[in-house]
Order: sequence, then structure tokens, then C-alpha cells
Amino acid sequence: MPYHISGHKPKAPAKEFRVPLKHRLGFVAIGLFCILVGIYKQVNGPFAGHNWFNQPLYPITLIAVGVPVLPLALIPTAWLEKVAKRLVS
Repeated sequence: MPYHISGHKPKAPAKEFRVPLKHRLGFVAIGLFCILVGIYKQVNGPFAGHNWFNQPLYPITLIAVGVPVLPLALIPTAWLEKVAKRLVS
């Protein structure tokens, strides 16, 4: 059953995608923490700890997790919107 004369319900305008600065700074802090702890543990010990399966967590994995988090947290959302629009169209 159509909602309007044209036969379809009009779409709502797209919301702008924005990420607050405090959330971005949180991701920057997580990335820096992983990198710094990984470097510290690399210098001072063989393992950074153990996971819930009691497997050793190597420091290089902490660094490998922290490195991509930093640039992703610092990329402006306008750039992400442009990329998403190009991927969709």
C-alpha cells in the first residue's frame, strides 16, 4: 500500500557522519598505549603477558595493533564520507 501519491515513501535526508573529538582522542590514547607498552616490553622482557587461552602475547603484536589505530583515529570524517560515497556509487 503506497504511502504517497508517487507510490513510495520519500527517504529521509542522510545524516552527517561525525565522530566527536573526545572519542577520537580515546582511540589515539589506545593506539599510543599499545605502541608504548609494546616497545617497553620488547626492551625489558620476552612477553607482554598472556591472553585468556594462556598463550603468550608478544610485544610486536601490541605494536602491530597500535600502529593502524593512530592514523585511523586522526583521519577527518569528511575524508571517510568521500570514500564511502565513492564506494557506494
